Amino acid sequence: MNLARQQRRRVLKDIITIILAMMLAIIIYKLLVSGSLMQICSKDNNALVPDHGTVPATIDNPLPSGACGAYSELRNVNFLHKSISEGICKGAAAYTIVDSAFPLCRLKQHLPQVLIKGVKAGSREATLKSPVSQRSIPCFIYSCKDIISAAVYQSHIFEANSVLILQKIVKKFQEKYLVTFVDVGSNIGVFSLSVLDLGVPVIALDANIRNLIRIKLSAEAASSPHKLHLLWNFVSTRVYFTYLNLPQQCNVGGATNFGGKSVVDTIPVMSATADSIVPLIDTKLVVLKVAIEGSEGEFFKSAQKLFDTFTIPVVHMKWLNWQMSEEERQFMISFFAERRYSPRSIKDASIVVANPADRKFQCDRLLWIRDDYLGLVLESLK
Repeated sequence: MNLARQQRRRVLKDIITIILAMMLAIIIYKLLVSGSLMQICSKDNNALVPDHGTVPATIDNPLPSGACGAYSELRNVNFLHKSISEGICKGAAAYTIVDSAFPLCRLKQHLPQVLIKGVKAGSREATLKSPVSQRSIPCFIYSCKDIISAAVYQSHIFEANSVLILQKIVKKFQEKYLVTFVDVGSNIGVFSLSVLDLGVPVIALDANIRNLIRIKLSAEAASSPHKLHLLWNFVSTRVYFTYLNLPQQCNVGGATNFGGKSVVDTIPVMSATADSIVPLIDTKLVVLKVAIEGSEGEFFKSAQKLFDTFTIPVVHMKWLNWQMSEEERQFMISFFAERRYSPRSIKDASIVVANPADRKFQCDRLLWIRDDYLGLVLESLK
């Protein structure tokens, strides 16, 4: 009897052990997929450097069945391999901690050929039509299904009214000041390339390196002599790297750095703060556009120095209440109010938006205009 009881206990113990092990494995897998285990707090500059002798430069990482074809680009490239990580960013290798943070990854002039060839293979060249100058601007788009690429291919523009407004504002300030355009969430460069065409220096930041390489190819095709910085990071007050989550609908621009989307990307992306952009700006005046799929709050939480150092008369901002928490909405409203900005309608900048934090507010774009520059902005939009 005792022997039988002991055997039952051992079997039960083994079953419990197996169940716990399976539960732990599931938890670890979910954390890896969401990027939660990717947070880096080490001050060791080699914290993310793998054993390059055993890590291949290319990997077999097929796209999940039914996913958008545009998401397959560069999936087989191992960005942690030395030949890739050391060939992307100016100054320091990608995924290297410097002074307890990831530095901005400014794309090098000459990138690894496997990246250039991979992006070119998934691209076709279209043209943007500048709303202000009416010039045709080369624009490399995704050859597979993608919302913004399709709009550019068919209509030669995307969000035409917003591009026109920003071009007019930048052009007006350009008449009086030296100005830089900072495009946070650049996608394939509809705004960046349109403003670059005006002869204004542009800083474009995006978390998807495929987008930035397309902007690079577009600027090179246009033989643009104007200054262009391409920054490959996502914005966060925390120091970590993660993988983009891509939406089920074929929209490369809808990628986020938090979970809940259908396809997890294979390329690790590093965090950076808004203030880390400061050393790259050579002009006193800056026009800013921010559209980063719900992470706008993180940008402004790390933008104290940026706003203290430069005159930023206008912020063109994506404002989707459903993507933000109440705390983030209230923080951003306070951030702008303290700096004497008022929220204005993108359709008519003379109209003040009474309460953009109200969840009933439907417009997805806002102009935050500093009070002392309101007259000049309204004049530019006549």
